[in-house]
Amino acid sequence: MTEEIDLVQSLVVLILSAPVIIFLIGSSKYQLLPISMTSLALSLAIYPSRRNLPSGEALKGFSLICILVMVASQAKLNYLLGGGVVGLIALILMFRMKLIWHSIAVGLSAALIIIVPVMALKSELYGSGYLEALLSPLAGSSPGLDSFENSIRGGRDNYIIFPFSLIIPSGIGTITTIIGMGIIFVIFLKPNHDKWLMLAVMASIAVFVVTVVIGLRNSRSYLEPYFWILIVI
Repeated sequence: MTEEIDLVQSLVVLILSAPVIIFLIGSSKYQLLPISMTSLALSLAIYPSRRNLPSGEALKGFSLICILVMVASQAKLNYLLGGGVVGLIALILMFRMKLIWHSIAVGLSAALIIIVPVMALKSELYGSGYLEALLSPLAGSSPGLDSFENSIRGGRDNYIIFPFSLIIPSGIGTITTIIGMGIIFVIFLKPNHDKWLMLAVMASIAVFVVTVVIGLRNSRSYLEPYFWILIVI
């Protein structure tokens, strides 16, 4: 028990001491809120004590997960991916509990309230289709939009080769752009035969890989899967 408490305390310290957290807290970036939302939702989906709840309590938890991931998904396109993955895990759990149709009804209701109005507003403002308004970070067809999006995707805070840029700053001025040495804690990752924890690990890897392929190379873009791995640990 003492070892478990020490590990939890160490993980909390890792989260709070990641240098990029200092940057996010002291700037206008709002990424900590959606990251917290998807991370809390993941915890609600995979935490062992929540796997055998009564039907009513399970549906309440699923409703909260839907709200968290859908609100987070509207903050930035990154969290549409992370929120969608967590929502899928929660839906699988509801299927296992034989509450799939109730869960689909809850999910569709939440989407009608949270996502559809935002899609409609973006579509109207930017003259785009609904699907583009949902999936594109810069909807519409304004002149120079593609070049602007490419410049954003190519921007970097740290010019050390990726993925070492997640750990090592390229200079004293970029020290708050890294996640830090906490990444080495992945060696404590031992989900054993717990299929839900394994699913969370796979989700973390999937979000990391997709972000590498289509996202930015800045450390703050990888905080979400980093926090998920710490939750599994």
